[in-house]
Amino acid sequence: MSEEKRVALVTGASRGIGKAIAEHLAAAGCIVVGTATSDAGADSITAYLQESGNSGCGMKLIVGDDESVAAVIKAITEQFGAPLVVVNN
Repeated sequence: MSEEKRVALVTGASRGIGKAIAEHLAAAGCIVVGTATSDAGADSITAYLQESGNSGCGMKLIVGDDESVAAVIKAITEQFGAPLVVVNN
C-alpha cells in the first residue's frame, strides 16, 4: 500500500465473510468502514476494528434505500476520505 491510507467500505461486515474481508483489509493497512443493517451490528464492527487498532468504524446502512446509501457515503467521505475500495458483500 502507498503512504496514504486507503479507505475501504465493506457492506455486511458484522459477521461471516464480510467480517473476514474487513479484518483482512484492516490488517493490510486500509481504514475500514464496515456496514450492517442495525445499530447493534454497526457497534459490533466498530468494536472489532478498534480492538485491532483500526481507525475505521461501523455504520448502519440499508443498501436498498438510496437516501441511506447517500448518507453513508457522505459520512465516510467527510470523516475518512472517499472510499477507494468497495466490497459489496
